[in-house]
Amino acid sequence: MHKTILTLGASLLAFTATAGAQDAPDLADARQQSEYWDLAQDALAANRAKRPIYGTAKNVILFVGDGMGPTTVTAGRIYEGQRDGDDLPGVRNILDFETLPHVALSKTYNTNVQVPTAPAR
Repeated sequence: MHKTILTLGASLLAFTATAGAQDAPDLADARQQSEYWDLAQDALAANRAKRPIYGTAKNVILFVGDGMGPTTVTAGRIYEGQRDGDDLPGVRNILDFETLPHVALSKTYNTNVQVPTAPAR
C-alpha cells in the first residue's frame, strides 16, 4: 500500500514538473513585460540601501496588533486601497504600519486548552 502511494506521488510530481516546464513563460519576457518586476526591483534596492542602526535604543514603541495575521492584513490592505480609490489597486496598497522598519509575526497558543480562560475562584 505504501509503495503504491509513494509511486503515485512520484509520478504526479514528475508529471507536474514536466507540465509546468512546458507551460512556463520565458522569465526574460516576463521581466520585460511586468511592472511588478520593476516595483520589486525598486523595493529591493531601497531595502538594500538601508543601513542598520547600532547602539542602545532610548525609547521603544511596541504596537501589538492582536488578530492581525497575514490574511487579515491583506483584507485590510485591499479594503483601504479600494475605499480610498487611489491609483493603486487594493492589493498593491501599503498600510502605514507596513512601512515601519521592523515588523514581526508571533504565534501564541495555550498549552492545555484551546481557549485560555481565567482560573476559577
